[in-house]
Amino acid sequence: MSPLPPQYSLWLVPSQSATFRDIIHKYSQKLGTPEWGPHLTLLGNIDVALPREKVIEAVNQIAQDVKAFKLTLSKIVTSSAFYRCIVATPEPSEPLEFMGAKARQLFSMPKPFWPHLSLVYGDLAEDVREVNADELRESGILGMTIDITAVEVWDCTGLPENWQFIARVQLAV
Repeated sequence: MSPLPPQYSLWLVPSQSATFRDIIHKYSQKLGTPEWGPHLTLLGNIDVALPREKVIEAVNQIAQDVKAFKLTLSKIVTSSAFYRCIVATPEPSEPLEFMGAKARQLFSMPKPFWPHLSLVYGDLAEDVREVNADELRESGILGMTIDITAVEVWDCTGLPENWQFIARVQLAV
C-alpha cells in the first residue's frame, strides 16, 4: 500500500454512509484491504501548504451556491490504481459538475473531473478486481440514489488510517 503524499481532499459524504461503510468493511475483510470512511471524491491533491482556513473558505464558496442534491450510481469500474481499485461512479449531474468546476477553479487544478465513490482500495489482480466488481454490480448498488448535503475537507496525508477530518460545510438550503 502506498501512502498518499501530503494533500487535502474534498469529499461529498453520502447520507447513506452506513450502507457504504458496511460494503467497504465486507470487502476489506474479504480481500485484506484497508478501510476508510465512505465518500465521493470531489477533488483531491490539494496542496497542504495552503492554510486550512483558506481551504475551508474556498469550500464555503463552493457550497453556498449549491442546494442539497441526489446522485444515482450508474457504473462499477475497476482500475489498477490503488485508491481507485473498485469504484462506483454517478450519473452526470448539474450540481456535481458545477461543484467540480468551481473546486478546480478555486484551487487552480485543471485536472480532469472524475467523481467516484471508492468501494475497494488495493493492489489486486485484474481477475480479482473483476470478480468482485461483478459481485458488487449484482448487489443492488447500481441505480442506488444517494443524498449529498455537505462537503467535507480531509487531510489525506499518508495511509487511510491516518487521514484526518478537518471540516464539514453544509450545502445551501
